[in-house]
Amino acid sequence: MKTKICGLKSPREVEIVNKYPPDYKKPYFIAGGLTAQSVSLLDSRLRPYGVDVSSGVESMGQKDEEKKREFLLAASKIS
Repeated sequence: MKTKICGLKSPREVEIVNKYPPDYKKPYFIAGGLTAQSVSLLDSRLRPYGVDVSSGVESMGQKDEEKKREFLLAASKIS
């Protein structure tokens, strides 16, 4: 698997990812700067193989249950 997509730290990066064709055949992950908010801006037709999140679901260096729930809800709309 050699497909790589940039992180989603800015609206421009979200715009780039949203240009991927919905029928793109190679599996790909989306990672880097993900939050519930940035994932919710993604086109629901993308269907990535997976998403990777860490600090996007943290508050003050600790995993935040509410942020995890919000992220999972947002990510479920593109999976």
